[in-house]
Amino acid sequence: MKRKLLFLSLSMAAVFLISQVCLALDRPAPPRFGQTFDEIVALAKKEGKCRIPSAFFNSNEAFQKAFGNKFKERYGIEVEYTYIHGVDSRERILLELMGGHIAYDAVQIIPAVIPNYYEAGVVDGPFDWEGLFGVEKMWISPDQRMITAGSTVFATIYNPDLVPEDKVPNTWEDMLKPWYKGKFIVVTRPQAYIGLYPHWGKEKTLDYCRKLAAQKPIWMSSYGQAYTAIAAGEFPMIIGANTTDYLQRMDRDPTQRLKMRIPKELPVNAYFHTIITKNCKYPNAVLLLGWMASPEGQKMFDTEGHRGSPMMEGTEINKLVKEAGAKVYFNSWEFTAEMAQQYSKEVIEAWGFPKARPRKK
Repeated sequence: MKRKLLFLSLSMAAVFLISQVCLALDRPAPPRFGQTFDEIVALAKKEGKCRIPSAFFNSNEAFQKAFGNKFKERYGIEVEYTYIHGVDSRERILLELMGGHIAYDAVQIIPAVIPNYYEAGVVDGPFDWEGLFGVEKMWISPDQRMITAGSTVFATIYNPDLVPEDKVPNTWEDMLKPWYKGKFIVVTRPQAYIGLYPHWGKEKTLDYCRKLAAQKPIWMSSYGQAYTAIAAGEFPMIIGANTTDYLQRMDRDPTQRLKMRIPKELPVNAYFHTIITKNCKYPNAVLLLGWMASPEGQKMFDTEGHRGSPMMEGTEINKLVKEAGAKVYFNSWEFTAEMAQQYSKEVIEAWGFPKARPRKK
């Protein structure tokens, strides 16, 4: 039933991506790009720069420290980094690309806008990411025009002064027990819950969300707001929390009264969806993307930004998952933007929030 649900939920965007696989497989890269790794490196060095906007780091200084300086040391190429965030910034960049203003060579997009970028014809490629850079297939889109790197992982964050160790939940179902009623935070952006949806199925997911709402959680709009309140002792815990935000926060101040518990069923979403833009000024920025998605780059996502993958041996989150004996539910290319939007709508309604009114045209 779950497989049938997943199959029926595939969007037109996913069908388009899959339909391009056969066309992409033995097709060389577009003419402006190097056709071998050595050619790409030579052309990229000649170009001397690549420009990329991303939400990974909130400043150019942070990005350069983590990736840019290392990339320059290795290849002698400058990276011009711009911080962007949310849907609006990606839509603005898309409008600029469609208008012929190409300010970036690569763009980190998010699933919500992937169909729009494809329909507008601004995505270049395909590229042999695996053959040229050693990128594992799981990080490469079916049509070979996009790569991902790193992951978004969700867990329970709690205050050890308020939650005894024997009461820290190990499973999602634990939260339905009487002891937890009114004692936990849920962020109203349901990323973790829609991450469970493809694996649990519609009936189980929405039934769980209705029961969770009946437990009278404290609803909040952001993880940061929740972590501050928990560390201050205002509330005991949050479930379905973004582990990256938590780990980065603990790096800044390890004395905070916060701890993390990995659930037995762990939803994990692909993170760094990135494309090369058509007609960009420095096309061999493909070298930067290939390097960031390669095994070496993937490890840096772990050490520099706490975005490591639980599927990669040696990462911080991989060790935590093994210790917890957790089962990873990885949502990648088959988990489309349309699916995420639909599941999110259903989860929010199951929580009892009013249905969104349609926008007036």
